[in-house]
Amino acid sequence: MRALEWTRHFSEKTAETWRTNPHVLRLREKAESTAAKMQSNPLPTGLAAAALVGWVVCLFQWRRAARLKFALRRQKRVNEEAQAAQRALQMQREAEKRSQEEAQETEEQLKKQLEKETAARSRLQQYIANVHVQLQTMEVEARQLAERASEQSSHNRERHRGTAPQSASGRGTATLSRCKPPALPRPQHTQTAGSDAERLAKAGQTTPPNSDR
Repeated sequence: MRALEWTRHFSEKTAETWRTNPHVLRLREKAESTAAKMQSNPLPTGLAAAALVGWVVCLFQWRRAARLKFALRRQKRVNEEAQAAQRALQMQREAEKRSQEEAQETEEQLKKQLEKETAARSRLQQYIANVHVQLQTMEVEARQLAERASEQSSHNRERHRGTAPQSASGRGTATLSRCKPPALPRPQHTQTAGSDAERLAKAGQTTPPNSDR
């Protein structure tokens, strides 16, 4: 089908070119003028045949050139389409390559992140295990301290059980001594009266000198 269409198209183009091409028109006019001259001035048959053959050869050469030109245009168009397809394919390959590189980079980043998370999880588990061990150790130490404290308290109770009354009496005496009020100072006039009475007793008097008589 394509060959038939191409042949029909080429035939139409050739016929149109024969009708409109100036070169073909000039050749036709020249051939017609030559034929008219030959009719007016008859030439030998060999010369007329040679002129006709030359005109036919020129016509076929022009047709061949037209075919070659059309074929070159068609080949050029095919080459351009092939180059466009090749460029599109190359761009597609580059896009696929970039997508693969991006996917590889993303995969590497995910691997690094997974390694970091795994390391952090292992450190956290180790820390939790250490804390658990420390808590167990502290619990054991607290239990031992509680046992020692209970043993010490029971030992102290057994040791102070015999000395409890003496310590209680001692504590009572200390309490009474602490509760005893301090001694008050003697008044000054009492000391003066005592000294006057002593002097009167020594002198044989019965009343003090400052008393009312």
